[in-house]
Amino acid sequence: MKKKIYLIQTTFRKRNGILYQGKLAPFQSLALAALSATIPQEWEKEFCLEYFNEINYESDASVIGLSCMAYDLVHAIEVAEVFKKKGKKIIFGGYQPYFSKERIKHVCDSVVFGNPGPVEMKGILNDALDGKLKSEYVFGVDINFPFDYSIYKNINLQFPPVLSSIGCKNNCNYCCTAAIYKKYYMREQKYVLDDIESICQSSKYACFVDANIYNERDYLLNLCSNIEKGKFKLSWGAQATIDIANDDEVLSSLKMAGCKLLMVGLESLSQQNMKDVRKNYNIKKYKDQIQKLRSYGIYVFGLFLLGLDDDKSSDFNRLYNFIQQTGIVVAGLNILLPSPDTPIFQKLKSENRLLINEDDFIHNTYLDKEIINKCYYHPKNMSIKELEDNFMKLSGKLASFRGMIRRSLSFNIYDSLRIFGLNMGFRKQYLDLKRDYSPR
Repeated sequence: MKKKIYLIQTTFRKRNGILYQGKLAPFQSLALAALSATIPQEWEKEFCLEYFNEINYESDASVIGLSCMAYDLVHAIEVAEVFKKKGKKIIFGGYQPYFSKERIKHVCDSVVFGNPGPVEMKGILNDALDGKLKSEYVFGVDINFPFDYSIYKNINLQFPPVLSSIGCKNNCNYCCTAAIYKKYYMREQKYVLDDIESICQSSKYACFVDANIYNERDYLLNLCSNIEKGKFKLSWGAQATIDIANDDEVLSSLKMAGCKLLMVGLESLSQQNMKDVRKNYNIKKYKDQIQKLRSYGIYVFGLFLLGLDDDKSSDFNRLYNFIQQTGIVVAGLNILLPSPDTPIFQKLKSENRLLINEDDFIHNTYLDKEIINKCYYHPKNMSIKELEDNFMKLSGKLASFRGMIRRSLSFNIYDSLRIFGLNMGFRKQYLDLKRDYSPR
């Protein structure tokens, strides 16, 4: 058996059946960079980010490692079927393949759950060599090693990813991350800085892919200090909880370290909704908190979850006005997607409000991709049609050129152009949804 592994990050098929691919992308998963770094030196490796490149189905690798998101799983199975017919050993990685073991078992020799490090990966590949692959491997979290950024060479990635933690200090009842990890894990900063140095060799921009960069205050202050001392000259963004806006010392450190944008899960303008999802932030402070972030030169990418139990049809115009008037530069909208491994799924199930079950979750949702505009449960205060129609109308208003230009205006022309580019990405996603949207 040849000591060679082919690592593939699959893409997905659009509603018209064509693969979702391109030459430019704002973000990309860190999965392959992390996995590639764990492969033993004696093993040859090949990799493919399928969004950018075609899969080499003629690869002479003995082992095929497939990494995929939930909505990529259907196509990942297609890929695995081709390699399986060629006699390859197929290993799936990620939480969705683990939870969908029955769906993939006909093409999967082994599924890996967790974050294996170099020691664990060597064990897996030794098992493959010896013909003793286990049907599943369950690991904890090992992220304390530098990742392999060579996989991003020769692709056009606007914001290369970097990681400082996994998990979140919050325990929101809709969140897959909270359901899977239960707690958060901090990465040793020397490896974070190694990765930033790798990024700076080819880019001036980066995006932290942590679920919440504000998990540990002292850690973040130290990280910002190290980035500043390193003189990396890097502009970057991250995801954080809104309480970060109450911390002037942290905001000052973020500014000095080059942070330009924070993606903030504001979720709702209803305090009852926030209580229901176990995210206890005060919505009355949102406006001042957003302005505080802006005063430190940090733009806000606001994330909102629609269709929660206190939402009504009349709330959509209010949300539009809030987004346009508070200084949010980009909005991310999704209808609540009750994932089977979350408490909110169990709640809706116990109330007989679910329209899908665990078995057909992937089958029903894989076409939704990045923006969820379909409702798979019975809302409380409006019909499914009202929720979906209002979601599309709100998205259309936010995707108008007038709305995007207003949100993108800045004293810095370069910042304005980058923000407008993010808004154009939102507009493209909306137009794709609109083309395929069928009102109920």
